Formats: sequence, C-alpha cells, structure tokens
Amino acid sequence: MSTALNTLKNRNFGIYTAGNTVSLIGMWAQRIAVGVLIWELTGSAAWLGTVAVAEFVPIFFLSPLGGVLADRYDRRRILITCLSVSLLQALLLCLLTAFDLITPELVVLLSAVAGTVFALNTTARLTLVPMMLPRDLLSSAIAITSVIFNLARFIGPFLGGLIIAQFGIAFAFGFNAVSFITILVALAMLELPAFEPKPKKDGHPILHMLEEFVEGCRYTFTHPSIAVLMLMVLSGAIFSRPIVELIPGIVDTLFRSDLTEINQLFGWEIFRAEDALPNKVAIFTSAMGIGAVMAGLILANKSSVKNMTWIMIASVLANSVCVILLVLSANFWLATLLVAIAGFVQVASGTGSQTIVQHIVEEEMRGRVLSLWSVGLRGGPGLGALVMGIAADYYGLGLPLMIGGVLTIMTTVVLTRFRESLETQVNASSH
Repeated sequence: MSTALNTLKNRNFGIYTAGNTVSLIGMWAQRIAVGVLIWELTGSAAWLGTVAVAEFVPIFFLSPLGGVLADRYDRRRILITCLSVSLLQALLLCLLTAFDLITPELVVLLSAVAGTVFALNTTARLTLVPMMLPRDLLSSAIAITSVIFNLARFIGPFLGGLIIAQFGIAFAFGFNAVSFITILVALAMLELPAFEPKPKKDGHPILHMLEEFVEGCRYTFTHPSIAVLMLMVLSGAIFSRPIVELIPGIVDTLFRSDLTEINQLFGWEIFRAEDALPNKVAIFTSAMGIGAVMAGLILANKSSVKNMTWIMIASVLANSVCVILLVLSANFWLATLLVAIAGFVQVASGTGSQTIVQHIVEEEMRGRVLSLWSVGLRGGPGLGALVMGIAADYYGLGLPLMIGGVLTIMTTVVLTRFRESLETQVNASSH
C-alpha cells in the first residue's frame, strides 16, 4: 500500500481524488434514483431500457468527439464546463420531482443530457490524470481511480436507497447536485502545466476535427489486435452487461421476497416493507460495487500485463454465466452473490481491456482509441438494455437475459482464436 499512499499524498491527485469521490457517490445515488423513479412512473422494463439508451446513445456518437476535444483543448476547462451542466441537470431533476412535474419523457430527455455530458468529458478525465503527478506514480493513480469509482458504486446506491426510503427521490437528485460542487472546487485548485494549444491549420476547425475522428476510427478498426479487442468488449457490453441498467425490473419481477431476514439480522427495522423495491435495488447494485472494488484492489497489485488477455476473456465468460444463473436462481440472497461476482468480473474485463489498449496503442492515437473503447464499454449496455427491455414486455426479463448470456459466450469463444496474436503483441509492448 506504500505506493498508493505516496500517490494520494501528491497534492494534485489527493485534491482531485477527494472531490471526485464525493461526486461519484452522488452520481451513483442519482442513477438508482432515476431507475426507481421511471419504474414507479411506468412499471415498464421498456421504459427502463429507454432511459438507459437515452443516457448511453450519446456515448456512441459523441465519445470519439470527446477524444478529439481532449487532444485539442484545455482538458480542465472541458471538465469544468461539462460538470457544471451536470450540476444543473441534477438540480432540475430534483425540482421537477419535488413539485410533481416530472414525466417519463422528461426523465428520458434529462438522461440524454447526462449521457451527452458524460460522453464529452470521459476522455478528458482519462487524459487529465497524467498531468497531475509524476509518471512513476501514473499506474498507481489509474488503479486508485478505478477503485474509487467502484467503491462509489457500492456507497452511492446504498446511500441513494436510504435517501429515497427516508426522504424521497427528489432528495437523491439534490444530493447529486451538491456533490458536483466538490469536484468543481477540486478542479479549480489543481496546479497543472499551462495549456499549450495545437498550432492552427488552414481550413475550418470542424473539418480538421472530423478528419482526426475518421483517422482514429480507421486506425482502431483496421488494427489487427485492437479491432478484435473492441469486438470482445462490444459483444460483452451489449449482451451481458445490461443487468446493471435493468436491476429495478429484475428485482421487482424475478425476486419478490421481502427483507424480513435482514431486519432480523440487524435487530431493528432498517428496511420497511413499503420501501422494499428501492432497498432491494440498492442491495443488488451495492453488491455489484463490492465485487467491483475487490477486483480493482486485486488488479491494482498486479505488476505486469502477463496473462491479462486470459483474465479479460475469462471474465467476460464468467459474467455471462452469472447472468444465466441469475435468471435460474429463485433465492434473493443467492442472486445477490451472483450479482457481486458479476460486478467483480465486469471490472476485471473492463480493466483488462483498457490495460491492453493502453499498452499496444500508438501515443498519438491514445485519446481517440480510448474514446472508442468507452463507446463499446459504456454505450453497449444501453443498447442491450433497450432491446432486452422491449423484449421483456412480451416475454419477461428472464428469457432475454439468458439469450444475452448465451450470445456473449458464443461470440467470445469464436474470438478467442485471435488470443495468441493479441497476447504476443501485449507482451512485446511491455518490454
């Protein structure tokens, strides 16, 4: 832990991590609140999928643009602008919900705003960290950032569930709005190198940005190893990762057991019967967060990229198996364990794929390739949730989830034929 502690003692990174931690907790509290709100308004899995796709569709189209922007403009300014918009979005959700003016259509619209902001600032976040601290602490900083993100996945939903149960959904949105203030203050306090803009080229700047975007796409999808990696990421994201977005529907339709047991365990009524849905959603989502944090801590101690390809492939397959067993399970607490395992292997596959990309990509293409990686990993679940949600209104959630798990297994098995060449290139790049 000495390296991690030294990294956190770095002034810039310590300030950023503190502000980012609070902000991420607020973000996850809002995500559970949005899911509970749309389910209470509609009771439809299709609406859950629609909200998910509204948030993640912008990632498909705008994340690559975010990569271009991060290479062209001041990354801190990009983040401050985007996070200010996010603050206003959370505040608007809070007020509309508090005054009973919210509708499913407005939830979808505001989710699209959140997705747009996320798409434009993701690459700026990834590329800002190396500017904060010495290069020898970079790998530790990336691991710590991953752990913090996934720790927030545990704390945020649990806290969000308690806020919803005790005070109402509007307060969860208000909490998120306040949390953005911490990261904005942290960004303002950072001591970063002066921004040096790229030399201007002749012609319209938008045309140059489009050219760079096309260049990044061409490089990504013609690269023999990165292209295969992207297909693995995309198939797993679409077919088996959407359980996160569909958790409210999964809990309410597949697991209707009450929470008497946990109340008896604590010896007092920590969860009220009438608040069963938000609390069960919080338990499921927090279980995923616990698994994710464990995976992050283990991978943070991995000093090399040896066997990282195997880790990624095995994790994608394990997640698919967890999804299938989740549908077959009839016990809420067994399902909670499966969800925790799913959280573990999802982080392992996501971290593994990013590590591989970081090792084999050329430096001048790093931002654009990472932005496309974000499209697959972050946007794929939204698309999958929409398709599964629509199918669930006709066939229930169980069948679409099982089919998704089987399709992920089949796709991953086919793509493992390219594993050796991919692993060879990763090992070569690490020397």
